[in-house]
Amino acid sequence: MATPVDAFLPIVMKAVSEAINDLSPAESGATTAFCEGVVVFGSNRISQLASTVNAMLVFVAPLSLAMLLLAFLLSLIAYTVMA
Repeated sequence: MATPVDAFLPIVMKAVSEAINDLSPAESGATTAFCEGVVVFGSNRISQLASTVNAMLVFVAPLSLAMLLLAFLLSLIAYTVMA
């Protein structure tokens, strides 16, 4: 955003022009296969994992606070028993 358009527009236009001049015929192909017993992380599985992590993050702060308070309480009890 800090670079003015005038600085890079000629370079982009030259690159596009050279790419157009270098065009050649091409082919593409695709296929679909099914394999039983193979687990694939597709977009659905990744979104499920992300939502699970987000749901777990809700519990991190309260559980951390509870563990900290429990550690403090246990150290206080240990100190009073030892004194």
